[in-house]
Amino acid sequence: MDIRSQLCPILFLLLCIPCCLHSQPRIIYPNGGEIFRPGQDVTIRWDGVDAQTVVGLQYSMDDGESWSGIAGTITGGQFVWRVPDTPSDQCRVRITAGESTKVLSEHEYYLANASYGNNERYILASGYGAVKAWDPAVPAALWHASAWWARANPVYETAVTTSGQVAFLRNLKTGKVIDTLKGHKEMIQSARFSSDGLFLVTGSEDGTARVWNGITGELLHILAGHTAGLQDFRISGDGSRAITFSRDSTAKVWDLSTGQLLQSIHSMSSYFWMASTDRTGRWMAATSYQDTVGYIWDVQSGDLHRTVRARDYVLFSPDGTRLLTGNWDDGALLYDTGSGELLHSFDQLSAIFRVAAFSADGKQLIIVDASGETSLWATETGEFQRLLVGHQLITESAYGVVASAEFSRDGRHVITSGADKTVRIWDLDNTQQSTDVSDATFTIWPSTLAVAAVDMGNALYGRHRDSTITTVIRNPDSKPLRVENFRITGADSSNFALLPDLSAIEVPAGGTADLSLRFTPSRGGAHQAVLEMTAHEWNLKLQLRGTGVAVPLVPLVDTVDFGQVEMFKRRDTVIAVVRNMMNEAIEIDTVKTSGWCTIRPAVHDTLLAAGETLSVRLEFSPTSTELAIRPLLVIMKKGSTERDTARVEIRGEGVRPASVWGAVESRSAVTVYPNPAGERMVVEVEMRKAGRVEVVLRDVLGRMIQRESWDAVEAGRHELDVRGVASGACILEVETEEGHWSQVVQIVR
Repeated sequence: MDIRSQLCPILFLLLCIPCCLHSQPRIIYPNGGEIFRPGQDVTIRWDGVDAQTVVGLQYSMDDGESWSGIAGTITGGQFVWRVPDTPSDQCRVRITAGESTKVLSEHEYYLANASYGNNERYILASGYGAVKAWDPAVPAALWHASAWWARANPVYETAVTTSGQVAFLRNLKTGKVIDTLKGHKEMIQSARFSSDGLFLVTGSEDGTARVWNGITGELLHILAGHTAGLQDFRISGDGSRAITFSRDSTAKVWDLSTGQLLQSIHSMSSYFWMASTDRTGRWMAATSYQDTVGYIWDVQSGDLHRTVRARDYVLFSPDGTRLLTGNWDDGALLYDTGSGELLHSFDQLSAIFRVAAFSADGKQLIIVDASGETSLWATETGEFQRLLVGHQLITESAYGVVASAEFSRDGRHVITSGADKTVRIWDLDNTQQSTDVSDATFTIWPSTLAVAAVDMGNALYGRHRDSTITTVIRNPDSKPLRVENFRITGADSSNFALLPDLSAIEVPAGGTADLSLRFTPSRGGAHQAVLEMTAHEWNLKLQLRGTGVAVPLVPLVDTVDFGQVEMFKRRDTVIAVVRNMMNEAIEIDTVKTSGWCTIRPAVHDTLLAAGETLSVRLEFSPTSTELAIRPLLVIMKKGSTERDTARVEIRGEGVRPASVWGAVESRSAVTVYPNPAGERMVVEVEMRKAGRVEVVLRDVLGRMIQRESWDAVEAGRHELDVRGVASGACILEVETEEGHWSQVVQIVR
């Protein structure tokens, strides 16, 4: 065969292999010069790698000086990014593609946790009912078993798996059962070895933890004392103590060698949610189920050391000098344990973080957020170091895409597991990564509208209300901005207008523009429309709102009832009668009534602010025995129509003086006034003999609001202070030795 024909296939391979080995991702869009607005959905696109290659995306607002996460486990060549509300003209996007040194797969299920074992000779992983063990030097799994939880002994060649109420101590290399660990009455929640491998602890829903020999499986101690199931437990880094925390809202500290209870700690609000202890066992930190506070206790004394902000995660550095906390809104925070000082805020994460791990020397930190972005940080400085990109997002939800992370003892390797059914071993010295950054900067243009909506408030329908809204449009650019194509759209568009009717305006560089609007409601009720305009080739929309009202003054009560009053005696009350429904002050000309009801002091020429209520003092002094009904009129200044006057009915009845017994026989033994009441309500009780009187005020659902008792009283007048009762209908109940009486009353402010 000709030598040239023999060389052709070899040359072909030599030419093609480098292309496969050195695939380089390349950002296609955005790649420089684009302008986006906050909240806009932008499709980031890239090529240079196949569609199955997992990449991570980040963005920078300062031309690459610092980076924040977008997402960490993306495939497919494109990703829809919601542009953040952070204006900048120095924006870039970065893509990172990489691969771990080894991928241990062959697993059928989501892998919830992975751990090193036997001085890092083996790796054990479990999830969704299955466990597998690997020798990192051998791709194929060593053994597998059915179990819900598994953990490898860090020192010796043993492992633990759990299923229901039973745990199994196994040979880590072969999977053979060494001993069956029985005794728990409820499901085992978790199992862990001490750092020296000598102790194995299992924690259960039955409220107990059991301590076993980590090599032979012999039962050593039962840690009992909780009154509810265990939420979880932790073992101090030196292997001397276990801390169990339970749904009974207590944490208990135990000596592992003796099983002795050393300390009991109570939660601050509800039961413990997440806890951590440092290597020395001096500190314990925990979060509570119901609040956003992380508590740090001195384990030896049981005293609360301090609180920090934490919601769902706490993790001590190995030496206990730092505490990492997780929060829904603040991301990851790193505190100094002793002083409580906030050292670093890892706000570059793209989502809430789920998993974290410190290196053995505490100098490095792995944080995994909910998007699957796995990032490496320098603990001392809080600086971002690199992304670990490789796990794949295999479901619509990113939750749990990377479920666990653990450093090797020398800090050179990290093992991770997750929803893509793989365990990955990362060589931090040699992990292959390739990146690309947008060729030039692009711009995130701040919102041109300074406000999202304008509320024109209340206006009488048939009339109009004008307002000048300042700083509606802003121009942060260094050149003038033209805003044009003004139009009002929507079902109620005819109720709104621009003053004057604009076609276009020019907003100066760095300046703002005001708009004058008119609202003319054609009916009562809410009105809505949209003012649309065009600026910088964007269609801007300003929501317009307003409410048409039929009357400017609305009565707060229909009737003020003074009840029965002896002739020539007086009863009075202070009550709120009307509210100003306008968004501006109005003038009250006068408030008047007639006959036996007097307003003291008289109300004339009073300015009533927007939304304010008007209170008056009414005095009732009947001169005859009749039921009288009179109007109370609140008249606006220059009022010319019925809608400018508010009307409230006043009722009262005069009665002749009578003995107590006559009063009881002729009318109700209990009288309540005024009704409605403002701040105080009078209850008059007439009784045949002295005795106990109990008054209860309830809401319309029967729930007690207020209760008062009077001992050994005769007929008399008693005042109830109802200032603490909300406006609305209530039920007043009066209980005496002679019977029970109830009535609906109104409270009005």
